[in-house]
Amino acid sequence: MTDRDIIKIAVEPSAKQAIDEACRRYGMTQIEMASRIYRWFAEQEETIQASILEILPGSLAVDVARLALERIAQRPPTLAKAAKKADNPVHVNRRLPPSMGRLAKDSEKS
Repeated sequence: MTDRDIIKIAVEPSAKQAIDEACRRYGMTQIEMASRIYRWFAEQEETIQASILEILPGSLAVDVARLALERIAQRPPTLAKAAKKADNPVHVNRRLPPSMGRLAKDSEKS
């Protein structure tokens, strides 16, 4: 297993509810979902990242969206790439690795 950094984030209740639902639907932990989302975000071009973070001026939004769609259309499908990278692309083992067991016990106490 590779080393990982642990990040603690705060989300709005509505976002937390949507995350919980998606985790149940796809059979994965919040840690696995967050890891995949962070990895996906890190692989995006800077303009896509800026769009997602909503830090571009509104006057550029249409042009950036058009450019992003054009670039996405030119790239080979990433779904196959993501599936090859994933340990288990659809269903994930719900048990945490031994190194994460302490974190799970700590969160149950909260």
